[in-house]
Amino acid sequence: MATRARAGAKAGMTLGVRHSPNRSNGEVPFIGLDVGYGYTKIVFEDGQRIIYPSLVAPVAVTSIDLGLSLSKSAVQVEGADYVVGEEAVQAGWRFREQYDGWWTSPTFKALVAFAARHVPEGAHVFTGLPLHVYASAAAQTQVAEVVRKGLRTNQVTVFPQGVGAFFAAIAAHPGSEEGRNAFVDIGMRTTEFVGMSNRQFLSDLSCGKVLGVTELFARVAESLTHQHERTIDPYEVDLAIQGLRPIKVQGDNLAQKVIDETIEPLLKPFAERILSEMSRLWGPGAPSFDRVIFCGGGALILKPYLSGFRGRVEFLRDSQYANACGYLHFGRWVYQRTITSNAVHHSQSEQDRQGESIQDEDMLRVGGTL
Repeated sequence: MATRARAGAKAGMTLGVRHSPNRSNGEVPFIGLDVGYGYTKIVFEDGQRIIYPSLVAPVAVTSIDLGLSLSKSAVQVEGADYVVGEEAVQAGWRFREQYDGWWTSPTFKALVAFAARHVPEGAHVFTGLPLHVYASAAAQTQVAEVVRKGLRTNQVTVFPQGVGAFFAAIAAHPGSEEGRNAFVDIGMRTTEFVGMSNRQFLSDLSCGKVLGVTELFARVAESLTHQHERTIDPYEVDLAIQGLRPIKVQGDNLAQKVIDETIEPLLKPFAERILSEMSRLWGPGAPSFDRVIFCGGGALILKPYLSGFRGRVEFLRDSQYANACGYLHFGRWVYQRTITSNAVHHSQSEQDRQGESIQDEDMLRVGGTL
């Protein structure tokens, strides 16, 4: 079975220290921020990346603190205390909001508050919204305001999710913005289908669907819960599949084979739902597109069943970070800021060519700075 892989810090285990990029020239730091339904990703210009599960649990006012352990994952939002990341899985009860407009919820605000530990004050933050709600100007304003307040910054630019993958692809493969490209960004709750022609966003060939791999992990967790009479969280399934943390039952690790055998029958039918939507939107095999590119945290686990969509498809490198990297890359592109090699993983000669491309005024301009 294909496994999910993650590059970067172990989820929920990042240190509570603000990142301080070297800005001796007085430039405002640029930050790519993707507060996903599954994971929150932060990308810096020097290539550093931070990731943690988008999990939040309230700290009960009746909790007894013996001072034996001080949580590094605790944040305070509007006078209430919360724990963020992996620790929330073990909290006994956590928020499970997965709905449009969740950026007004304590969960979203707590995730941003945790990000504030790492993001320098005054940074220009580039972030995004799912396509199916991005058209709402009110949604863009609300997200920008929550991020601005939580990170103590004055500039927040909001993009449609999925478009970030386009800019991540340009960063990894300069020149790839030419032609017609179709992107499928498979997340934990939503999947974004994005059509691009050169640098133009094709709104009539793009859409977002509430269709994410959390559905698979929830079904596996439910099955394992019934088998072992122990409540298993869908995120425990996700972390086990990634090889980050085994599921424990009565103190023993649950065999990986059991998890694999439970999820394997679910993968193909789920992938077929994504392929069906691609065919509906773009036609069988997407004949009018030069490239079809899969990305997002759910892409790799479905890879064996997505690859048959047509003769050649691509899977974006570091796909889980595609949107965060893409948001950041677009910001540097628009503001004609030097691009560092370790942030986008390409050679010096490619940087030189890209340095020429950022002078092109005919670039895609989406998103709004508020």
